[in-house]
Amino acid sequence: MITSLLAPRDIPDINPNLVEMLEEDGVTIEQEDSEDDDGDDAILGCQYPFGFANSILTEFKEIGTEFPQIFELRVPELVPVNKRNTLREQYEEHKFSSDHYLADYFDKELLAPYLNATMAWVSPDFDQNIDFTEEEVSILK
Repeated sequence: MITSLLAPRDIPDINPNLVEMLEEDGVTIEQEDSEDDDGDDAILGCQYPFGFANSILTEFKEIGTEFPQIFELRVPELVPVNKRNTLREQYEEHKFSSDHYLADYFDKELLAPYLNATMAWVSPDFDQNIDFTEEEVSILK
């Protein structure tokens, strides 16, 4: 079954004549471009790309405000690329808690049994020629 899923599939060529235009508004591409360019120059001038390889510019406008639990930077399209690293470092410095980060390090009495434990297969009386039962072998599979 895996080989049938991994086998390459033939993707049929899509015929461009299959697209049917149901109605035409009479608006040409040049008119749309000129209408879009009128008010967006001021907005696009202060927008900065973000995402993987800075490939996203306007697809997710104000995504940080929609998902504040996920994104630290609320409006990434308005923050210059060179300032983002500084803001990230400030955010990490603000959110860092040394007590939380180093809690396991300071609680030696809690970690001591785990650090000093001797595993059964390391002890000198461990029989290395042990044979597993069929049930144990099936569990290991």
